[in-house]
Amino acid sequence: MQQLALITGGHHSLGLAIAKEFAKSDYNLIITYHTKEDLALKTREELMNTYHINVDIFPVDLSREEETYNFTKLVKEKYSSLNVIINNAAYTVEEEFSKKNISDFSKILTVNTIAPFILTKELSSILSDNSAVTNISSTNGIDTYSPLTLEYDASKSALINLTHNLAIALSPKTRVNAVAPGWISTDSTNSMNPLYKETEKSKILLNRFAPPEEIASVVFAVSTQFTYMNDAIIRLDGGVNNAR
Repeated sequence: MQQLALITGGHHSLGLAIAKEFAKSDYNLIITYHTKEDLALKTREELMNTYHINVDIFPVDLSREEETYNFTKLVKEKYSSLNVIINNAAYTVEEEFSKKNISDFSKILTVNTIAPFILTKELSSILSDNSAVTNISSTNGIDTYSPLTLEYDASKSALINLTHNLAIALSPKTRVNAVAPGWISTDSTNSMNPLYKETEKSKILLNRFAPPEEIASVVFAVSTQFTYMNDAIIRLDGGVNNAR
């Protein structure tokens, strides 16, 4: 019987790399997206044609709690069992501290922390035995701080705390872990200021950003292979030079 994984934001960037890891192992997929419907449809077609699996896509604005709840109802109506949840979708705003506002802060917390809580809690009733929830946090939630993204940093720190509590709440049926990447090579990081990018790379012992595929392979292993790993926060940042 094919297994089923839910990946939020699984239509592009790191989410797509994660989706491909599961597809390669014959998982059927549920993928959510917020915008870029054309890209989501293209992703669905690519995954189905390449890996011969079933892929269902759902438009969900995770900043709206009601939409998130409605999505979980749809999932429970359509599927009797779910093996893996990957809480990957995230939102951030880069802005000077003086221009920060509560509206952005609330939206970022809702997408990055509250939505994973809702999805995990509401779908826990159909999670199979030996299932897994893997939350995509960030080193920004541990000790890489930036006032430009302070809301994102706070949300990813809260997601780590949530991971610990969910691991307790869902034991022993479901394992809950978090993966906390550092810099990843994405469209946004590839287009950033070259001098800033080189400065950030110089802080990394491996002197490079991670391809999404490297992070995705760890997410897949944590979710499906490392079956004694639970309540863990896996940091993936290439090593950081703190000897200053």
